[in-house]
Amino acid sequence: MPALRRGVTHGHPGAGLGAYVCAQPAPIRYDLAGGNRSPALKRVYTAESLVQVVHVQNLLAASGIAAQLRNARLAGALGEIPFLETWPQLWVDEQLFEWASQVIESDRRAANLPRASWDCPACGERIEGQFTDCWSCGAEKSPKKT
Repeated sequence: MPALRRGVTHGHPGAGLGAYVCAQPAPIRYDLAGGNRSPALKRVYTAESLVQVVHVQNLLAASGIAAQLRNARLAGALGEIPFLETWPQLWVDEQLFEWASQVIESDRRAANLPRASWDCPACGERIEGQFTDCWSCGAEKSPKKT
């Protein structure tokens, strides 16, 4: 797994918003026949919010996929260039594109899954599934028995 560093996002200090991100950019390949440097990167994700893009970058880093963050500071150019071109983007090595797409899609599906409500073990209050603590007494949800 690539080394992780706090608060540095591929040459964009502070763009990581204090989150842990992959410290190494996606590998750069060389075109030996032509002697040219060829990054061979593909855009895997874009969103209006930098927070969303950095979240996905962290998901990819946790899966061992290095992603380069681009357009992190283009919001100021909005109006001068098309708005979709100002959105932050993640780019990955083209060989990792399918794997990265699967990681992003599985996270999107998991976020949309309904979570079952539960009863607080301390006070018996009915709590919605997305919560881990009781709103009434503060008790934690008891772990599932296997």
